[in-house]
Amino acid sequence: MLPDDWSKYYTRTVVYRTYGLTAEELKQGYDWACREFYSWDNILKASFGHDNLQQQLAHLFFIWVVGRSLNRFGLS
Repeated sequence: MLPDDWSKYYTRTVVYRTYGLTAEELKQGYDWACREFYSWDNILKASFGHDNLQQQLAHLFFIWVVGRSLNRFGLS
């Protein structure tokens, strides 16, 4: 573990050394994975995978709320 500052310990900051990857490479891989996972294509696939319209709309609403929250705090 690298920093003593506990405010750095959340998913968007590299806090440990890896073998074979630089901190920048690890961060780039994390950012790519988040972009892919939270892409509108994947969000829509997951939403419309639900059985009924109510669940589909609830999924989309939840993602919208989470996205707004992340943007508000500069975490997206």
